[in-house]
Amino acid sequence: MKTVVFLILFALLGLIVGYVIFAKVQDKYISPEHFFTKQEGVRDYISAKILNLEQRRRNILISGAVGAIVGLFFGAITSKKKK
Repeated sequence: MKTVVFLILFALLGLIVGYVIFAKVQDKYISPEHFFTKQEGVRDYISAKILNLEQRRRNILISGAVGAIVGLFFGAITSKKKK
């Protein structure tokens, strides 16, 4: 159970760190809405291409996955030490 908590906690932390690193454009952050909504229409498609949203979204998700892996290992190590 402790391992799952660490996994979720570190995954969220990884997503937050990824957002802080990859969602910044000219000293401003892209709204999280843009990462979770589908682009509809030509205007949204062009703005997504200009901001490189697909690459940024992928990098943020990779950061979350790395955080989850770190949390999994950290949880496994701490649970083995107590046994």
